[in-house]
Amino acid sequence: MLVWKFVDDYITENYQKLKDFQKFKPSKKIKLNETTGKKVQKEDDFDNEEGKEFEPEKEDPFLSEFEKKCVNGRFILDKRQELTSKNTAVKKLLDKNFFYIFNQIKIAVYHNASNLLIVGFKNGTFGLYQVDNNQYTDLQTFAITDNKFTTISVNPSGSWIAFGVAKNNQLMVWEWRSQTYIFNQQGFSYDIECLDYSYNGKIIASGTSEGKVKLWDSKSYFCFATFTEHVSKVSAIKFTPKSNNTLITASYDGTVRAFDTSKYRNFRVMKADVPTQFSCLAIDPSGEVICAGSLDPYNVYCWSLQTGNLLEVLSSHEGPISCMSFSPIDVILSLFLVF
Repeated sequence: MLVWKFVDDYITENYQKLKDFQKFKPSKKIKLNETTGKKVQKEDDFDNEEGKEFEPEKEDPFLSEFEKKCVNGRFILDKRQELTSKNTAVKKLLDKNFFYIFNQIKIAVYHNASNLLIVGFKNGTFGLYQVDNNQYTDLQTFAITDNKFTTISVNPSGSWIAFGVAKNNQLMVWEWRSQTYIFNQQGFSYDIECLDYSYNGKIIASGTSEGKVKLWDSKSYFCFATFTEHVSKVSAIKFTPKSNNTLITASYDGTVRAFDTSKYRNFRVMKADVPTQFSCLAIDPSGEVICAGSLDPYNVYCWSLQTGNLLEVLSSHEGPISCMSFSPIDVILSLFLVF
């Protein structure tokens, strides 16, 4: 956006001095060649070096093309319409595949059942978008905190969105249709690093920087269970598909653990063949294969949930793996890397 201040004396003082100087330079008569229009060198011409010719000066050489089209402080309409039509054409071309956000994105979550895209920004604002047939609709944008979002999770119906903010130890649940808080608690003694809803929407699981895994009732929002088996930061947490009682967690302590949320016990511990720190987690649609990505070495480890045995190690990556996901249609694992 440009803000212009229009004045009557458009020619400024500095510009007037330059014009006076230009008038002083050709004070002597200048003889021009009739064919070339260039100045004929004179012996007493002290402004030019010997043997050189120069182009005759143009009118208003210090004004830009834009300034030349300003008449009494007004921008010519034809020029403005030309620029507007060009910008509109470019915007229409880009709007087919992109939308524009003027802040740094920290986290994004897509809810497949409702076609909702939730984007969390660095300044504590989140945007909610409806994505359908390669078109998007901006549903709402709210600033609900002063710090960046650490984790976002959506309940199965797509109506409630859970936010975790590590910096101020805050857990929030937002009902976006009524634009109201279902739950908003701040001042925990731990940083919330990851969240996930159970598939029936009755349980919210959270992982903390202290290595604790907590289970919350989605109606009363009381914490009814805490697991303390991890000894370092819990980096990822997920319920297994089609199951509300099996919770998988990954941690910087080098373990991936499976918890039974009905019997409140840790029934499986999965480790890599070398010491490592796990940064992300993925579960195949059947719920039988567990995959975790590591920070160093840059590998993906796959285990059987039933036996806990290491099935496969996927390598050849050149940077830490930040997130990964299985395709909901075909059993294909997608990996995303951050260098």
